[in-house]
Amino acid sequence: MKNLDELIGQDASFDKGKYFESALSTGKYGDAQYALPYETVPTLMFVNQTLLTKEGIEIPDTDWNWEEMYNICRQVTKDLDGDDTLDQFGICNYDWLDAVYSNGGEIFQTNGKTCYLADDSVIEAVKYIRQLNELYRGQKVVQDDFNSGNVAFMPLTFAEYRTYKTYPYKIKRYANFKWDCITMPAGSGGGNVSQVDTLLMGISANTRKEELAWEFLKLLTYDEQIQTRIFSHSQGASVLRAVTQSAEMEEIVQAEMEEGETVISGKLLGKVIEEGYTAPQFKKYEQALALSDSEIGEILQNDKTIDSNMKILQRTINSYLQQ
Repeated sequence: MKNLDELIGQDASFDKGKYFESALSTGKYGDAQYALPYETVPTLMFVNQTLLTKEGIEIPDTDWNWEEMYNICRQVTKDLDGDDTLDQFGICNYDWLDAVYSNGGEIFQTNGKTCYLADDSVIEAVKYIRQLNELYRGQKVVQDDFNSGNVAFMPLTFAEYRTYKTYPYKIKRYANFKWDCITMPAGSGGGNVSQVDTLLMGISANTRKEELAWEFLKLLTYDEQIQTRIFSHSQGASVLRAVTQSAEMEEIVQAEMEEGETVISGKLLGKVIEEGYTAPQFKKYEQALALSDSEIGEILQNDKTIDSNMKILQRTINSYLQQ
Protein backbone atom coordinates (compact mmCIF):
# COMPACT_ATOMS: atom_id res chain seq x y z
CA MET A 1 0.00 0.00 0.00
CA LYS A 2 1.19 3.51 -0.81
CA ASN A 3 1.84 5.93 2.04
CA LEU A 4 -0.71 8.71 1.39
CA ASP A 5 0.78 11.38 3.65
CA GLU A 6 2.61 13.19 0.83
CA LEU A 7 -0.45 13.20 -1.45
CA ILE A 8 -2.63 14.49 1.39
CA GLY A 9 -0.16 17.22 2.27
CA GLN A 10 0.19 18.42 -1.32
CA ASP A 11 -3.56 18.63 -2.03
CA ALA A 12 -4.87 22.02 -0.90
CA SER A 13 -8.45 20.97 -1.73
CA PHE A 14 -8.36 18.02 0.68
CA ASP A 15 -9.39 18.46 4.32
CA LYS A 16 -8.96 15.42 6.61
CA GLY A 17 -11.25 17.12 9.12
CA LYS A 18 -14.30 16.27 7.01
CA TYR A 19 -13.96 12.62 7.98
CA PHE A 20 -15.00 11.15 11.29
CA GLU A 21 -11.72 10.84 13.18
CA SER A 22 -12.53 7.27 14.24
CA ALA A 23 -12.99 6.24 10.61
CA LEU A 24 -9.90 8.06 9.36
CA SER A 25 -7.65 6.62 12.07
CA THR A 26 -8.49 3.08 10.96
CA GLY A 27 -6.47 3.73 7.80
CA LYS A 28 -3.28 4.46 9.73
CA TYR A 29 -0.46 2.02 10.26
CA GLY A 30 2.07 3.37 12.70
CA ASP A 31 2.05 7.13 12.19
CA ALA A 32 1.32 7.04 8.44
CA GLN A 33 -1.99 7.16 6.55
CA TYR A 34 -2.10 4.22 4.13
CA ALA A 35 -5.82 4.20 3.33
CA LEU A 36 -8.89 6.42 3.43
CA PRO A 37 -12.24 5.34 4.84
CA TYR A 38 -15.10 4.63 2.43
CA GLU A 39 -17.92 3.26 4.61
CA THR A 40 -18.34 2.78 8.34
CA VAL A 41 -20.55 0.58 10.52
CA PRO A 42 -20.89 1.39 14.24
CA THR A 43 -22.37 -0.90 16.86
CA LEU A 44 -25.54 0.27 18.64
CA MET A 45 -27.64 -1.03 21.51
CA PHE A 46 -31.02 -2.31 20.34
CA VAL A 47 -33.87 -1.86 22.78
CA ASN A 48 -37.09 -3.88 22.94
CA GLN A 49 -39.52 -1.01 23.53
CA THR A 50 -42.51 -3.31 23.93
CA LEU A 51 -40.90 -5.31 26.74
CA LEU A 52 -39.76 -2.23 28.64
CA THR A 53 -43.20 -0.62 28.32
CA LYS A 54 -44.83 -3.80 29.64
CA GLU A 55 -42.50 -3.68 32.66
CA GLY A 56 -43.18 0.03 33.25
CA ILE A 57 -39.61 1.06 32.38
CA GLU A 58 -38.68 4.08 30.29
CA ILE A 59 -36.19 3.73 27.44
CA PRO A 60 -32.79 4.88 28.77
CA ASP A 61 -31.27 8.18 27.68
CA THR A 62 -28.26 8.18 25.37
CA ASP A 63 -25.97 8.99 28.33
CA TRP A 64 -27.00 5.95 30.40
CA ASN A 65 -24.50 3.79 32.29
CA TRP A 66 -23.72 0.25 33.45
CA GLU A 67 -25.60 0.63 36.71
CA GLU A 68 -28.78 1.65 34.91
CA MET A 69 -28.51 -1.26 32.49
CA TYR A 70 -27.86 -3.76 35.26
CA ASN A 71 -30.87 -2.53 37.25
CA ILE A 72 -33.13 -2.85 34.18
CA CYS A 73 -31.76 -6.32 33.39
CA ARG A 74 -32.36 -7.43 36.99
CA GLN A 75 -35.89 -6.05 36.92
CA VAL A 76 -36.97 -7.70 33.65
CA THR A 77 -35.29 -11.11 34.19
CA LYS A 78 -38.17 -13.38 35.19
CA ASP A 79 -39.69 -16.84 35.22
CA LEU A 80 -43.03 -15.88 33.67
CA ASP A 81 -44.80 -19.24 33.76
CA GLY A 82 -43.60 -20.54 37.13
CA ASP A 83 -41.76 -23.61 35.81
CA ASP A 84 -38.48 -22.59 37.51
CA THR A 85 -36.93 -21.69 34.15
CA LEU A 86 -36.31 -18.09 33.15
CA ASP A 87 -38.34 -16.93 30.14
CA GLN A 88 -37.45 -13.22 29.99
CA PHE A 89 -33.99 -11.69 30.10
CA GLY A 90 -32.16 -8.39 30.25
CA ILE A 91 -29.50 -8.72 27.55
CA CYS A 92 -27.81 -11.08 25.12
CA ASN A 93 -24.67 -10.95 22.94
CA TYR A 94 -23.09 -8.29 25.15
CA ASP A 95 -19.54 -9.39 25.95
CA TRP A 96 -16.40 -8.29 27.79
CA LEU A 97 -15.09 -6.43 24.75
CA ASP A 98 -18.23 -4.26 24.63
CA ALA A 99 -17.75 -3.52 28.32
CA VAL A 100 -14.03 -2.71 27.95
CA TYR A 101 -14.66 -0.24 25.12
CA SER A 102 -17.24 1.64 27.19
CA ASN A 103 -15.07 1.65 30.32
CA GLY A 104 -12.18 3.59 28.82
CA GLY A 105 -10.05 0.46 28.55
CA GLU A 106 -7.44 -0.54 26.00
CA ILE A 107 -6.66 -4.20 25.36
CA PHE A 108 -3.40 -3.71 23.43
CA GLN A 109 -0.74 -1.07 23.02
CA THR A 110 -1.07 0.49 19.56
CA ASN A 111 2.23 -1.00 18.40
CA GLY A 112 1.14 -4.49 19.43
CA LYS A 113 4.01 -5.10 21.86
CA THR A 114 2.01 -5.13 25.10
CA CYS A 115 -1.49 -6.02 26.31
CA TYR A 116 -3.37 -4.50 29.23
CA LEU A 117 -5.62 -7.36 30.31
CA ALA A 118 -4.77 -6.90 33.99
CA ASP A 119 -5.59 -3.18 34.01
CA ASP A 120 -8.34 -2.09 36.37
CA SER A 121 -10.61 -0.93 33.52
CA VAL A 122 -10.47 -4.35 31.82
CA ILE A 123 -10.88 -6.35 35.03
CA GLU A 124 -13.85 -4.18 36.02
CA ALA A 125 -15.43 -4.86 32.60
CA VAL A 126 -15.02 -8.63 32.95
CA LYS A 127 -16.50 -8.51 36.46
CA TYR A 128 -19.47 -6.58 35.10
CA ILE A 129 -20.12 -9.32 32.53
CA ARG A 130 -20.03 -11.92 35.31
CA GLN A 131 -22.51 -9.83 37.30
CA LEU A 132 -24.90 -9.79 34.33
CA ASN A 133 -24.44 -13.52 33.69
CA GLU A 134 -25.30 -14.34 37.28
CA LEU A 135 -28.80 -12.96 36.74
CA TYR A 136 -29.56 -15.89 34.41
CA ARG A 137 -28.84 -18.80 36.80
CA GLY A 138 -26.63 -20.59 34.31
CA GLN A 139 -29.08 -20.32 31.41
CA LYS A 140 -27.55 -19.19 28.12
CA VAL A 141 -29.36 -16.27 26.50
CA VAL A 142 -29.20 -16.43 22.69
CA GLN A 143 -30.30 -14.20 19.82
CA ASP A 144 -33.42 -16.31 19.21
CA ASP A 145 -34.62 -15.14 22.63
CA PHE A 146 -34.29 -11.52 21.47
CA ASN A 147 -35.94 -12.33 18.13
CA SER A 148 -38.91 -13.75 20.04
CA GLY A 149 -39.30 -10.55 22.03
CA ASN A 150 -38.04 -11.95 25.34
CA VAL A 151 -34.88 -9.87 25.78
CA ALA A 152 -34.65 -6.15 26.59
CA PHE A 153 -31.25 -5.30 25.04
CA MET A 154 -28.86 -6.60 22.39
CA PRO A 155 -25.91 -4.96 20.61
CA LEU A 156 -26.26 -4.97 16.82
CA THR A 157 -24.57 -3.05 14.02
CA PHE A 158 -26.03 -0.12 12.14
CA ALA A 159 -26.18 -2.37 9.06
CA GLU A 160 -28.39 -4.81 10.96
CA TYR A 161 -30.51 -1.90 12.18
CA ARG A 162 -31.19 -0.87 8.59
CA THR A 163 -31.80 -4.42 7.41
CA TYR A 164 -34.24 -5.43 10.12
CA LYS A 165 -36.17 -2.18 10.22
CA THR A 166 -37.38 -2.74 6.64
CA TYR A 167 -39.79 -5.06 4.89
CA PRO A 168 -39.62 -8.06 4.42
CA TYR A 169 -36.87 -8.69 6.97
CA LYS A 170 -38.78 -6.91 9.72
CA ILE A 171 -41.69 -9.34 9.27
CA LYS A 172 -39.37 -12.33 9.42
CA ARG A 173 -37.30 -11.21 12.38
CA TYR A 174 -38.87 -8.65 14.71
CA ALA A 175 -42.54 -8.35 13.81
CA ASN A 176 -44.01 -9.03 17.25
CA PHE A 177 -42.53 -6.07 19.13
CA LYS A 178 -41.38 -2.49 18.67
CA TRP A 179 -37.70 -1.76 18.99
CA ASP A 180 -35.17 0.97 18.44
CA CYS A 181 -31.53 1.72 19.20
CA ILE A 182 -29.51 3.90 21.56
CA THR A 183 -25.87 4.18 22.58
CA MET A 184 -24.04 1.55 24.60
CA PRO A 185 -24.04 2.10 28.39
CA ALA A 186 -21.01 3.83 29.89
CA GLY A 187 -18.75 2.18 32.45
CA SER A 188 -17.45 4.06 35.48
CA GLY A 189 -14.20 4.92 33.71
CA GLY A 190 -15.44 5.54 30.18
CA GLY A 191 -18.30 6.77 28.03
CA ASN A 192 -21.10 5.63 25.72
CA VAL A 193 -18.59 4.05 23.35
CA SER A 194 -18.87 1.08 21.01
CA GLN A 195 -16.75 -0.47 18.28
CA VAL A 196 -16.75 1.07 14.81
CA ASP A 197 -15.74 -1.04 11.80
CA THR A 198 -14.61 0.75 8.65
CA LEU A 199 -14.14 -0.27 5.02
CA LEU A 200 -10.92 1.23 3.67
CA MET A 201 -9.54 2.04 0.23
CA GLY A 202 -5.96 2.73 -0.75
CA ILE A 203 -3.50 2.92 -3.63
CA SER A 204 -0.92 0.34 -4.66
CA ALA A 205 2.64 1.37 -3.92
CA ASN A 206 3.49 0.26 -7.47
CA THR A 207 0.99 2.50 -9.25
CA ARG A 208 2.21 4.20 -12.40
CA LYS A 209 -0.78 6.60 -12.37
CA GLU A 210 -0.38 8.18 -8.96
CA GLU A 211 -2.29 11.40 -9.69
CA LEU A 212 -5.19 9.61 -11.35
CA ALA A 213 -5.37 7.01 -8.57
CA TRP A 214 -5.46 9.78 -5.94
CA GLU A 215 -8.30 11.59 -7.72
CA PHE A 216 -10.28 8.34 -7.99
CA LEU A 217 -9.69 7.56 -4.31
CA LYS A 218 -10.95 11.03 -3.39
CA LEU A 219 -14.00 10.61 -5.63
CA LEU A 220 -15.05 7.46 -3.78
CA THR A 221 -14.23 8.49 -0.22
CA TYR A 222 -14.44 12.30 -0.18
CA ASP A 223 -17.14 13.32 -2.66
CA GLU A 224 -20.36 14.11 -0.78
CA GLN A 225 -22.66 12.94 -3.59
CA ILE A 226 -20.91 9.58 -3.82
CA GLN A 227 -20.90 9.25 -0.04
CA THR A 228 -24.63 10.05 0.14
CA ARG A 229 -25.31 7.12 -2.19
CA ILE A 230 -23.97 4.75 0.47
CA PHE A 231 -27.24 5.24 2.34
CA SER A 232 -29.21 4.33 -0.80
CA HIS A 233 -27.14 1.39 -2.05
CA SER A 234 -25.51 -0.09 1.05
CA GLN A 235 -26.34 -0.75 4.71
CA GLY A 236 -23.46 1.20 6.25
CA ALA A 237 -22.94 4.89 6.94
CA SER A 238 -20.90 7.60 5.26
CA VAL A 239 -17.48 8.43 6.68
CA LEU A 240 -18.09 12.16 6.12
CA ARG A 241 -19.56 14.09 9.04
CA ALA A 242 -21.66 16.39 6.86
CA VAL A 243 -23.28 13.50 4.99
CA THR A 244 -24.05 11.20 7.94
CA GLN A 245 -25.44 14.05 10.04
CA SER A 246 -27.58 15.50 7.25
CA ALA A 247 -31.35 15.64 6.91
CA GLU A 248 -30.96 13.92 3.53
CA MET A 249 -29.51 10.86 5.26
CA GLU A 250 -32.52 10.67 7.57
CA GLU A 251 -34.89 10.98 4.60
CA ILE A 252 -33.18 8.14 2.71
CA VAL A 253 -33.24 5.78 5.69
CA GLN A 254 -36.81 6.79 6.60
CA ALA A 255 -37.99 5.98 3.06
CA GLU A 256 -36.98 2.35 3.58
CA MET A 257 -39.15 1.97 6.66
CA GLU A 258 -42.84 1.56 7.27
CA GLU A 259 -44.96 4.55 8.18
CA GLY A 260 -44.72 5.35 11.85
CA GLU A 261 -41.26 3.83 12.30
CA THR A 262 -38.75 6.20 13.84
CA VAL A 263 -35.37 6.63 12.19
CA ILE A 264 -32.07 7.13 13.98
CA SER A 265 -31.09 10.79 13.98
CA GLY A 266 -28.01 11.96 12.15
CA LYS A 267 -26.83 13.62 15.35
CA LEU A 268 -26.95 10.36 17.33
CA LEU A 269 -25.40 8.32 14.54
CA GLY A 270 -22.62 10.86 14.15
CA LYS A 271 -21.95 10.84 17.90
CA VAL A 272 -21.68 7.04 17.97
CA ILE A 273 -19.25 7.01 15.03
CA GLU A 274 -17.11 9.94 16.19
CA GLU A 275 -16.70 8.57 19.70
CA GLY A 276 -16.37 4.97 18.55
CA TYR A 277 -13.57 2.57 19.41
CA THR A 278 -11.32 1.45 16.57
CA ALA A 279 -9.07 -1.58 16.87
CA PRO A 280 -5.29 -1.06 16.72
CA GLN A 281 -3.46 -2.15 13.58
CA PHE A 282 -0.68 -4.69 14.10
CA LYS A 283 0.10 -8.08 12.62
CA LYS A 284 -0.76 -10.32 15.58
CA TYR A 285 -3.94 -8.49 16.56
CA GLU A 286 -6.52 -11.06 15.40
CA GLN A 287 -4.68 -14.02 16.91
CA ALA A 288 -3.97 -12.27 20.22
CA LEU A 289 -7.58 -11.11 20.52
CA ALA A 290 -8.97 -14.57 19.73
CA LEU A 291 -6.74 -16.16 22.37
CA SER A 292 -7.72 -13.52 24.93
CA ASP A 293 -11.41 -13.96 24.16
CA SER A 294 -11.21 -17.74 24.49
CA GLU A 295 -9.40 -17.61 27.83
CA ILE A 296 -11.70 -14.96 29.29
CA GLY A 297 -14.66 -17.08 28.20
CA GLU A 298 -13.14 -19.93 30.24
CA ILE A 299 -12.67 -17.67 33.25
CA LEU A 300 -16.32 -16.61 33.15
CA GLN A 301 -17.78 -20.02 32.35
CA ASN A 302 -15.83 -21.90 35.02
CA ASP A 303 -16.23 -19.24 37.71
CA LYS A 304 -12.50 -18.69 38.07
CA THR A 305 -11.07 -15.83 40.11
CA ILE A 306 -10.95 -12.88 37.74
CA ASP A 307 -8.11 -10.77 39.17
CA SER A 308 -5.44 -13.47 39.40
CA ASN A 309 -6.39 -15.23 36.18
CA MET A 310 -6.37 -11.99 34.20
CA LYS A 311 -2.81 -11.35 35.42
CA ILE A 312 -1.78 -14.83 34.28
CA LEU A 313 -3.49 -14.28 30.92
CA GLN A 314 -1.74 -10.93 30.48
CA ARG A 315 1.65 -12.59 30.94
CA THR A 316 0.69 -15.29 28.40
CA ILE A 317 -0.47 -12.78 25.76
CA ASN A 318 2.53 -10.51 26.31
CA SER A 319 4.83 -13.48 25.80
CA TYR A 320 3.08 -14.24 22.50
CA LEU A 321 3.20 -10.62 21.33
CA GLN A 322 6.89 -10.27 22.07
CA GLN A 323 7.99 -13.45 20.27
